[in-house]
Amino acid sequence: MCQLFDTFISSILKYECEIWGFGKNKELERIHLKFCKTLLNVKQSTCTMYIYGESCRYPLYISRHTAKIKYWCKLFNSNNIIIRTLYNDLVEYCNNGNLIGLLV
Repeated sequence: MCQLFDTFISSILKYECEIWGFGKNKELERIHLKFCKTLLNVKQSTCTMYIYGESCRYPLYISRHTAKIKYWCKLFNSNNIIIRTLYNDLVEYCNNGNLIGLLV
């Protein structure tokens, strides 16, 4: 059941999380916890840490953060001249505190 959830539901919940996935997003975590509690056949008021421990799972925001880190490392190590130039320009403008100049 967990594999089905990860394949069909979790992939939808984490779609493009590299771009928008900042924060914990309580709604996504609520869906995941409800699935785990239903799977374990426990009350909805059961402690969250118990649920994660018994189901050998972890909150979805951890996998979203991991995906973001992998994405930014991939951009950073890219051999694509355009992506590399844009990244370097963004870093330069952010370091100078001149992010507005980049957007104009």
